[in-house]
Amino acid sequence: MTESAAILIHLADAHPGSGLLPADPSARAQAIRGLVFIAAQCYAAIGVIDYPESWCADCDEATAGRIRAGTRAHLETARPAFHALLQSIEAHPRVAPVLARHWPPPEACRRPR
Repeated sequence: MTESAAILIHLADAHPGSGLLPADPSARAQAIRGLVFIAAQCYAAIGVIDYPESWCADCDEATAGRIRAGTRAHLETARPAFHALLQSIEAHPRVAPVLARHWPPPEACRRPR
């Protein structure tokens, strides 16, 4: 299975006592709406931040930096709570080492042009 929203929904259904999703149908519907919104609206911005050269022909480092900065600013102003949540998750002592091991910073793994 792929796609984080689908994985979380599946895990919540397979383990109803986990608290991954609310038990109340109305609250559950809102939580699923939020997961789908994040996948549809916010992941695109994160992809631009990670790989700006995929979105710009002849993307030099200065241009990539401007694209990243503009996209981060947009994500911070459009969804500040989501951005703050992402930062806190990435900094969590159990999550940070996993991210560092499996997903080095974008600057360390440039896609070939």
